[in-house]
Parts: sequence; C-alpha cells; structure tokens
Amino acid sequence: MEYNNINISDIEDIIAQTVKEQIEKLMKIEQDQYLEENTGIKNGHYKRNLRTKYGELKELKVPRNRDNKFHSAII
Repeated sequence: MEYNNINISDIEDIIAQTVKEQIEKLMKIEQDQYLEENTGIKNGHYKRNLRTKYGELKELKVPRNRDNKFHSAII
C-alpha cells in the first residue's frame, strides 16, 4: 500500500527494526545491571524470534552469561 509515494510496508519494517534495536539495547543494560549485583561473565548471545504487535522480530540477540543464571525480564 502506498500513500503519497510512501510505502507503508517500508515504514512498518523501519518500526520493527527500531523496536528490535531498542529491545536488544535494553537487554544489554539489564544484563550489565545483573552482573554488577551478581558474579558472572558475559558469554555472547543467542538468537531467537519474537512476535510483537510491530511484527515478528527475527534473530533478536538475547545476551547470556557463562553460568546461565541471567534471564531477561523484557522478553
């Protein structure tokens, strides 16, 4: 669908990408706070898909720590 030369699906993709980036940033902040209060070491991330009202976010990077005790409250 287009509206005055603006493709609505492009806007939806931009919104979904922005939401994905912000969720990933929030999870990193959440992990940093967790590691300040608890012992542990970051251990990269794993990828998962997440359905939201903004569409499906593919390959969302979810941080993890070595002892696997950190669990994001955001997702």
